[in-house]
Amino acid sequence: MRFDADANLAGKRTNILMILLLLCCLTGSLHAQDLASLKAKADAGDVNAQLEVAKAYESGRGTNSDQYEAAAWYEKAAEQGNAEAQNILGVKYRLGEGVPKDLEIAVKWYRTSAKNGNAEAMFNLGTAYYNGDGIPIDDVRSLAWFELAGEFGSKAAPDAVQRAVTELKASQITDALQKAADMMAMGDGVPLRPESAVKLLNQAITMGSKGAILRMANLYINGKGVERDYATALKYCQDGANQNLAPAMTCLGRFYQTGSGVPADTAKALEWYHKAAECGEAESMVRLAKLYQDGGAGLVDKSQAYIYYLLAQIRIPDARTAAASIKTQLTQKEVDRCEKKAREMYAKIVSRKNCEF
Repeated sequence: MRFDADANLAGKRTNILMILLLLCCLTGSLHAQDLASLKAKADAGDVNAQLEVAKAYESGRGTNSDQYEAAAWYEKAAEQGNAEAQNILGVKYRLGEGVPKDLEIAVKWYRTSAKNGNAEAMFNLGTAYYNGDGIPIDDVRSLAWFELAGEFGSKAAPDAVQRAVTELKASQITDALQKAADMMAMGDGVPLRPESAVKLLNQAITMGSKGAILRMANLYINGKGVERDYATALKYCQDGANQNLAPAMTCLGRFYQTGSGVPADTAKALEWYHKAAECGEAESMVRLAKLYQDGGAGLVDKSQAYIYYLLAQIRIPDARTAAASIKTQLTQKEVDRCEKKAREMYAKIVSRKNCEF
């Protein structure tokens, strides 16, 4: 598949992206006896032979061209895990060649092939999301798959990326970069490729993405794609916190609480947890509650713990159970005071406009 170089970007989606069968045909001739030998191996389960038999029937080398036979042999190889055959079978279903036309089945085979590292299948998924072929139109996912295809070696991908970004907002582009980076960092739908995840996150950060800053910090914390480096991770968290990114504030609090990359400092941990909590960051609320509950904040304060569990329970269900447990340790007057305070704090959180997530 490729972009039509002469396509009018203002036209319909179906006129922008054109199907190009990515079928690799052998050069030269294939004698009938050679095909018979290949078929014997293919019948015995040799996946490479199955793929070559499929290509022979596809092109008519050494036999009559037969799209139904070709599709049947591609399917045999695909079911044995051959990524190239899986992608070609997807194209077959996309076009209805040798099999009934079925866009949803085509997407299924593209996904299977992409998971096995086939760059052309990734490109085909990008096109499917762009055109809405078998899946709903999703421009962000489309660009993410084009980016992935490029990282895994698709020669058509760079042009697809350049054309796609002309139609998207900067926030959509950075969302796509982050989505592709997440997939490669976690091996979600594609093989693990953390070094490429780092590359795409750096692109997103250069474009001003704050979410990418936190993702990069997590890569350095976990040592994915880069050598584990708490000092560098801390820097990214600090950069995010300076830009009012609430999860980055929580990240800083964790560093100071655990003493990872910096000397442990409960006071600084509390400071950053409080700032994040004021933005509505539920994880910081729970961490504050536990510190006040266990005395990690320098003193036990059940009322403060109860307040922060109450605030956190909106997003973290387990906090509801913790709040109920602490409530039994407070007088009714303390409970009423804490619940009033929690409502006041929640109203301030809702009205804040200088926090980002």
